[in-house]
Amino acid sequence: MGDARVAVYGNDTFCLVLSQVLGLELVSPREEILLELPREWLNRELGASDLGGLRGEMFPCFAKPLTPKLFAARVYEELDELRRETRGLERSSPIYHAEVVSFECEVRAFICDGEVCDFAVYQGSVKAGDTPLDFIEEVIESDVWPDTYVLDVGYVEDRGWCVIEANASWGAGLNGCRAELVLPAILAATVT
Repeated sequence: MGDARVAVYGNDTFCLVLSQVLGLELVSPREEILLELPREWLNRELGASDLGGLRGEMFPCFAKPLTPKLFAARVYEELDELRRETRGLERSSPIYHAEVVSFECEVRAFICDGEVCDFAVYQGSVKAGDTPLDFIEEVIESDVWPDTYVLDVGYVEDRGWCVIEANASWGAGLNGCRAELVLPAILAATVT
């Protein structure tokens, strides 16, 4: 079995524990990577803060922890609602906060070595002529990305395509992408 190889794929907690037990390294995009992208790729106001730095006038807003799974990533109507959700967390916990937008279409793309392995619409539908592939290929040209990752993009009426988020290939659901095509991205996400 000299050619046997171990690759990890599944939910965050399972993969992180398994990789630690097996002494594997998992490739992931940096948590703050969206802040390194050009504003025109985001097409909405987006910033980072800590829980203690949020102010009432910033709401409603979409809030997401930079450390995954600390609290639910979603739209919060008011500051008190987010404070209830994050009770017990340090006020210094870093978060993204973003302008609330409505995505007419959301697309997932698995990327490996600067190439799109596969992409699929997982919410909404693409209007004729609004294919996301040109936008995705422009975004992945940036030098901020790891060797493998998953890129979610969305279409906002009157704004166009924008980056929603980046995820690790080892933990992202297929969301309509073909397993046989994205396997290279998943395999590359585990370093032995």
